[in-house]
Amino acid sequence: MTIKDLQANVESELVAGLTGGLPAQTKFLKLALESGYRVRAEIHHDGKVLRKVREDASADYFRPEKCALLLRFDPPEEDFEDAFEAQDEQLIAVLDRAEGARDFVEVGWFRDVYLPSQEGLAWTSDPRACARAVRRATDSARVLTHQTPNPKDSLHPLTAIRVNRSHPSFRARSDSSERRRARFRPIPIRGRSLSSTVLESRR
Repeated sequence: MTIKDLQANVESELVAGLTGGLPAQTKFLKLALESGYRVRAEIHHDGKVLRKVREDASADYFRPEKCALLLRFDPPEEDFEDAFEAQDEQLIAVLDRAEGARDFVEVGWFRDVYLPSQEGLAWTSDPRACARAVRRATDSARVLTHQTPNPKDSLHPLTAIRVNRSHPSFRARSDSSERRRARFRPIPIRGRSLSSTVLESRR
């Protein structure tokens, strides 16, 4: 049995327990399951920083005094996909801004420093969410990687990333922005310009 098998057993046992009799204070857990949420169990190394135990490791590796069992409830599949899509679009917008301010965007700096610094994006406070979002973007070719010279070490080039502006999703977003701008038309007003009127009133 592996750690992955052990986690699956915990999940199934927990679901079986939640669907049975529960104290009134924990009924919300049953409601979460009935709403389509999925129970997920993860075994981590218990230390100053929790690190997930490899799923292909033997289940014998689990020791209550050295490991922590974390439980989470993932949202229904459709909500999960919608959340990922929103994150992907936000990542592209952030990377687009970063490219405009730098000669190149190093993937580690973007993932670990720049992306988490963005205000108003709660998910970027989780390093794992940032790593997953960058990986999804590169796997889907929304973001392209390339090697660039390392200004600090010429023998070890850096991996940089850039928005794939030829990707259909980016073109669709750009076309949508163009349509919004096209809908704005200044309305001509008869008479003298406001600036002239203001200047004369100051004389």
